[in-house]
Amino acid sequence: DIIVNSDFVKFTMEIVGFNPEKIHVAYLGVEDKFLKLIEDKASNQFSNSKQQILFAGAISERKGIEELIQGFKLLDNKNVILNIAGPIKTNKQEILDLLKKTENVKYHGNLLKKDLAKLMLQSSIFIFPSYCEGSARVIFEAMAAGCYIITTKNSGSIVQDDSHGKIISPGSELSVMQSLQYSLKNLDL
Repeated sequence: DIIVNSDFVKFTMEIVGFNPEKIHVAYLGVEDKFLKLIEDKASNQFSNSKQQILFAGAISERKGIEELIQGFKLLDNKNVILNIAGPIKTNKQEILDLLKKTENVKYHGNLLKKDLAKLMLQSSIFIFPSYCEGSARVIFEAMAAGCYIITTKNSGSIVQDDSHGKIISPGSELSVMQSLQYSLKNLDL
């Protein structure tokens, strides 16, 4: 038997020929250490006047960073800030230039967990348009912090469309823009 960390990984293994009856899924969830960082979330959440959207993870093509930035640029809403946190894993200058040229985008660099937890608590929406993940722990953390999640089925998360958030197509800046637009109009979600 094989234990994998998401239904997406199980599905991928089935495609390449593994026996589905021998594959079992065990999601990792959120570490207790992280949960302690967000225990007092009710007093911290949504303290900013502008709506906060957050992407956290390695900044690379595989994570959908270009589609995220292009989709955000299409969004016609000046009252929104896109926070991006994580190490740059791709052509550094090209991505930094793109981040600098995009209005209302703030790049935080690679954050300590306590700083990431604080940023999650200030964000109403967490977006992670990844092409492929095993099981993105950062999504579980954002859920624990109370964020509405926008991600792809390829992120290996437990997010259910129209329940925990929105599932979008990977590689689509239009899907990014439309999902952000919908989410911002329906913040009670």
